[in-house]
Amino acid sequence: MIIIVEGMDGTGKTALVQQLAHRLEIQPRKFVGSLGPSDDYRLVLVNRTRSEITELEAVSAKGGSIKRLYDRFPIISEAVYGSILRGHNCFGGLYYPLRSRLLALKTVIIYCRPDREVIRANVQQGPQMDGVLEHFSELLHAYDKLFVELMESPVNSYITVFDYTRDEVGELIHNIRRFYNHG
Repeated sequence: MIIIVEGMDGTGKTALVQQLAHRLEIQPRKFVGSLGPSDDYRLVLVNRTRSEITELEAVSAKGGSIKRLYDRFPIISEAVYGSILRGHNCFGGLYYPLRSRLLALKTVIIYCRPDREVIRANVQQGPQMDGVLEHFSELLHAYDKLFVELMESPVNSYITVFDYTRDEVGELIHNIRRFYNHG
C-alpha cells in the first residue's frame, strides 16, 4: 500500500495524513526536513526520491508487502513549487522518468483540494514558505493542471481528489482498500 497525499499549503494534507495513519496503521513518511532550497537540498531531494522509488520497485518486484504513507512526494510537489518559486524543477531531465516509475507502481495519490476561498483563508492564517502567498493563484493553478494531467494519463495508480470540507475520510479509506484488494 503506497499512499501519497498531495496539494498546496492550506488544503488539509497534514490532517488527512494523520487520520489515514491512525486508521490504516501506517507511519507517515517525510523526505527531507526544512533544509531550504539550497544546492545541497536539491541534491539530497533528488537522491532520496530516486532511492525511495528504487526501493519501492524492488519490494514490489519481489511481491513484498509495502505500507507507505507520504505527506507529499517530491516528484509531484517539486513540479509545482520548484517551477514557480525557484524558477525550475530540481529534477530536471529526471522528472518524467522518475514520475513514470512512481506511477507504474500500484500507488494511491490523493489530491487535497477544497474550494479556493478555503485554501486562501487557511494559507493566510499562518506563516508560509517564502512566495506561497504572493504566488497563491499560480501555485493552485499549477497543482490543478498537474492533477488533470495525472488523471488523464494511463497509469497503474488510483488518483483521486479529496475535499475535507465535503468528503468523508471513511469513504476515502474504503476506496483505497477496494483499489488494493481488487484494482
